[in-house]
Amino acid sequence: NLSRVLLVASIVGLGNTTLANDGQLWSAAMLKHRVNADWSATWRAEPRFTDNFKNIGTVFLRASVARPINNWATASISYTHLDVRKYDPLVGLGNFREQHWAGVGVVGKFALTPRWTFKSRNNLHLRWIEDRDGPNIRTRHYIELAWNPENSRRIRGFYAGNEFFNELAHKATPENRFTPFGARLKVNDRTNLTLFYLIRSTKPRGEWQHAHVFGTYFIHSI
Repeated sequence: NLSRVLLVASIVGLGNTTLANDGQLWSAAMLKHRVNADWSATWRAEPRFTDNFKNIGTVFLRASVARPINNWATASISYTHLDVRKYDPLVGLGNFREQHWAGVGVVGKFALTPRWTFKSRNNLHLRWIEDRDGPNIRTRHYIELAWNPENSRRIRGFYAGNEFFNELAHKATPENRFTPFGARLKVNDRTNLTLFYLIRSTKPRGEWQHAHVFGTYFIHSI
C-alpha cells in the first residue's frame, strides 16, 4: 500500500512539472542540542545550488530554540540570515541580497495508527530584505503524512508533504513546495540523514515556474 501511495504521488508531481524551469540541490547540516528537559537548540547551515545545479543561489544560516507545549505540539523561535540570488530562467542569476528573519512557529504531530503519523508546521517570519522597506511578513504552512517501519535498524520512515507560503502584504501565495517523496534514515545513535525530492513552484513574473529540487539533510545531536 505504501509503495502505491508513493508511486501515485510521484507521478502526479512529475506530471505537473514536465516543463520544469530549473534544477536545484539543497544540502543542509544541522546540529541539535538538548539544553535541559524542556528546551532544545538547533543550528543549521545550508547552501542551495540553483541554475541547474551550477551556482549557489542561497546561503542559509539559522539558529532556533524549541520547547514542547503539550504532548503533541512544540513551539519555537528562530533567527535566520540569508544571502539570496534570485534565479529567473529568462535572465539568469542576480546579485546576492542580504535578508534577516525573526520567526515563531508551532509544530504538531499526531499518531494516526502505530505506523502512520500526520504532522503540521505553521511559521510566521518578519523579514528584513536588503533594498526594501521592512519588515515584510510571511507565513508558511506545511502538512505531512509519514509511514514508519517496524523494527528497522536504518530506516526511520518515508513521507510526503506540501508547504505553501503567504506574503501578507500582497495577499498572495508566492511559493508552493510539494514533496512527493522523502526518506529519513538512521546513520547511528546520534546522526540521521533525510533525503527528499520536491517540486518548488514560484511566481516571479505572474506565472508559475517550477524547479526540481533534490535535497540532503544531515542532523547530528550533540
